[in-house]
Amino acid sequence: MKNDELSSPTSDDDSNTNLPTEIPSILDSGPFKLHTSIQSPTDWLSELGDENTMTSTIMSKTQYVIFCDKVKSCLDDLLSEGKTSTYATISKLFKSFRSAFSSTQKLRNKVLELETENKLKGKRRGSDSADQIEGRNEKIKYLEGRLEEAEIRRTQAEKATQETQKLLEQEKSAAHEKKTQGNVYLLQQKQSNQEMHSDTSNAPTFAQTYTAKNLEQKQEFDKEMRLEENEKRELLSKILKLEDDLKLETQKKVLAQVLITKRDKDIEKHQTEVETFEKEIHTLKSDLETSNSQYKSLVSSWEQCQNKLNDAIDTNHSLKASLSIQKFRVMTARTKKSAAEKQFLKTKEDNNNLQSELNKSVKLQSDLEAKVHVQGQKLSELKVFYEHKLEAATNQNIELQKLLREDANKDELIEKSRKEIQILINELKDVNQELKDKITDLKEEQQINIKSMKNIESLTGYVSKLEYKLKSQEAQNEELDIQVIHLMNTVSELRKEVKSLDYRDVLEREEVLKLKKKLKNEKLLRDDLKNSEQFARRQLEVTKLKLDESKRLNQAFADSSKNPIEELKKSQDIVRKLKLQVDSLMTDNNTLTYTLEQSKKKNQELYGEVRIKEKECFKTLEALDDTGHELELAKQKYQRLVDQKIAVECKVAEKDKEIQMKNGNIANLDKELLRFKKDLGLKLEEIKILETEIGLLKNSIEVMKKQLYDARYLKRDVNKVTSLFEKEKMKTKAMEHALQTPTNVHRWRFLEGSDPNSDQLIRRNLQFQREITKKTESLVKMEADMKLKEETISELQLNLERYKGSEDTFLLDYKNKLHEAKDRIRTLVADKEVSNAMFSKYRNEIAMLRDEGKALKLENKILKSKLRG
Repeated sequence: MKNDELSSPTSDDDSNTNLPTEIPSILDSGPFKLHTSIQSPTDWLSELGDENTMTSTIMSKTQYVIFCDKVKSCLDDLLSEGKTSTYATISKLFKSFRSAFSSTQKLRNKVLELETENKLKGKRRGSDSADQIEGRNEKIKYLEGRLEEAEIRRTQAEKATQETQKLLEQEKSAAHEKKTQGNVYLLQQKQSNQEMHSDTSNAPTFAQTYTAKNLEQKQEFDKEMRLEENEKRELLSKILKLEDDLKLETQKKVLAQVLITKRDKDIEKHQTEVETFEKEIHTLKSDLETSNSQYKSLVSSWEQCQNKLNDAIDTNHSLKASLSIQKFRVMTARTKKSAAEKQFLKTKEDNNNLQSELNKSVKLQSDLEAKVHVQGQKLSELKVFYEHKLEAATNQNIELQKLLREDANKDELIEKSRKEIQILINELKDVNQELKDKITDLKEEQQINIKSMKNIESLTGYVSKLEYKLKSQEAQNEELDIQVIHLMNTVSELRKEVKSLDYRDVLEREEVLKLKKKLKNEKLLRDDLKNSEQFARRQLEVTKLKLDESKRLNQAFADSSKNPIEELKKSQDIVRKLKLQVDSLMTDNNTLTYTLEQSKKKNQELYGEVRIKEKECFKTLEALDDTGHELELAKQKYQRLVDQKIAVECKVAEKDKEIQMKNGNIANLDKELLRFKKDLGLKLEEIKILETEIGLLKNSIEVMKKQLYDARYLKRDVNKVTSLFEKEKMKTKAMEHALQTPTNVHRWRFLEGSDPNSDQLIRRNLQFQREITKKTESLVKMEADMKLKEETISELQLNLERYKGSEDTFLLDYKNKLHEAKDRIRTLVADKEVSNAMFSKYRNEIAMLRDEGKALKLENKILKSKLRG
């Protein structure tokens, strides 16, 4: 409907008497504006906005457009009928339906987006949480293995300490047993010496032999004593060293125990952290489950809303169907009403015609009665005259009877028409009652529509609540993301701590290996000490035996002092020998002491050197750690350089590919240029051919112009000939008329043979007739030629008009094509120049990248050589 038609609607109902004041305000409202502005399906779709391209679950685009068009046509019908109240309600419902449709479509799309986002987030979180859980489980397993290894090491260290303690106790017990055996042996020697002294009084020869043996034994004993003392000193020094080493080992053990306790504490901390992480993961899982349950509840509520919307849409469809049915009924009623009105008008016209005919018949009757009265008055006077006209009167009576019969038939038709009018009036009353019933039904449907609008408003409120819940869910999801990020940071920190622990474990393993080596060396030293102690004990036993022999000799000497002077001399000789032996022993002792002092000095120097070497070893270890760190940094740099090299090589390969592509494009452009040149040559040839054709056409046009110029003169001749022909026609017609209707036919007949000029006249007449036939034939031929010439002239004019327009357009088309071809050639040349410039740029970049690659290779070689060195 147009706006000017809407601005001034008219109605025949009594209920719409105040329409002119109400309609402008109604038409300025929203639904009327939308209805009047929208006229095409694209407008219906553009009204939706961004939802135009989205998928709708309620109805498709075509269904939506068809529905809107149907509602529009219904609203147009209502406006044309003047039912503005129903028009306003239905337009408001239509507007609310469109807004609800767009909002539901938006909600549907948002829900779908949220579903996809939640699914992706759930998958990502599930994968991340699964990876984190697996990583943490692996870390827990690794830490448990490390704990088991630490416990095994602790047990091994405890076992080693117990074994060392057992060995020391065994050595102490063995030394105590040796001491007790030495004491027992000494007691036995004393007893044997006493027995020997008791036997010397009886055997002097035995004493002499015994003294010689004693001297030899004393000398051997002194040597053994000196050796034992030296060995004792060495053993004492070694024992002191071993005690220092044991102290150091105990300190290291204590440090190892402290480290183990720290590690146990760290492991406990890690276990607590792992437990906390597991709890957090469990809480996160529970939060995810709750969010999933909330999401499911939201989805179920959304599905309920969708079901409700579908129900509302179904009700709307049913209302639509009922509206369409009612519209069809109204249309049928209107058609019936219009047909009845037409029939009523026809019947009215028939009645009017019949009434006019009745009036005419009444007038005729009155006229006839007047005539009969006049004729009755004149009958007495003119009986003779009317006797001749009795037959005419009878005929008139018959006609009057016929007229009366026709009047009777017309009365019957009038009665039938009255009956039909009554039937139509009854039908109109029925139609009005049906319309009233339909109006009541429409009011009920309006109430139903109002209820549906309320339901839709409640659904929109519920949907807004769902949107708020979805926003809260998104906020919770963001919080969970933040928690996951914190967990990832803590996991990275744990990884760093695990790396540091791994490094500490490596250092501790190295220290444990060093301790094991030292324990092995100590065991070897203990074995050597055991061997040396056994040798020293043997030497002590030998020296003890020699001392016992010397004591016996002294006793024998004391006993022999009672003997004579010979024995004194002998004893003096023995004393001298003993003195010499003692002097030799003293010198040996001095030498041994000197050697012991030198050995002590050497041991002190060696101990200092060992400490210096230990410090140097610690320094070397630190340097090795630093070098290891530097090596790691160098490896990282090397990996970075390798990555950069790979990236550069990839870039070079990509640029080579691009260059190849551009070379291919250049080759294609060259091919296209060649083709274009060929096309240009062909088109230039075509242009030349067309130019020749244009010249020929111009010549033909000039010829046609000449022909037209000649045709104009021919037209003048034709006009002259036609005027002459018409004059001759007039003359021939006049002659034919004169021949057909002669003025003196009888005279001509009488004087046909007697008139002397009759033969000449007849001959002239025949000649004129022959000339007339010839002229008519020649005129017919001339008319045919004129028609042909006129046709040719019209065709030539059409051809001229065509060629006039086509020639200019043809030339313009070719000029435009030439201009476009020149522009294409220019663009192609510019593209070729640009591609050549880019090609040179890429060449330079490739050369630069190659130089950088060579420099990186040199740096890699230098780094490798440094690492190897």
